[in-house]
Amino acid sequence: MSHPRVVLREDDVALASILVELFADEHIDVSRCTSFEEIQAALDDYPSAIVVSDCWSHDSRGQISSLEVNEIVALGRVAPVIVTTGRSWPARASELPLGERVVVIPKPYDVDQLVDAIRVAAERQCEGSRGYRSRQC
Repeated sequence: MSHPRVVLREDDVALASILVELFADEHIDVSRCTSFEEIQAALDDYPSAIVVSDCWSHDSRGQISSLEVNEIVALGRVAPVIVTTGRSWPARASELPLGERVVVIPKPYDVDQLVDAIRVAAERQCEGSRGYRSRQC
């Protein structure tokens, strides 16, 4: 199996640097992005990539806008998406129609949990199961 590729959108520069180093140690290739549009472009270049992002904003009540939900759902149609976010939002995420390819992992998270989620998504893509796109492994 080739190395999984992550399209990473993390607005915390220090955390992003740590994740890039961690992913390299785990033999996970990384493309960094700063916007929804950059993620879409990266997925055009790397159609088997897994999106890891925390940058969908939400208000002080932990609500996410319908536009942001639509962006997550749109990405989930073409790639597995792992949303890492604050502790209050994931409880509400279960009520949103994000799709089966979207996983929400609250911060602070265990990095092993994040790496495991990436590996599971990569394996599913490789198997071509449950609607995931097949890729060369």
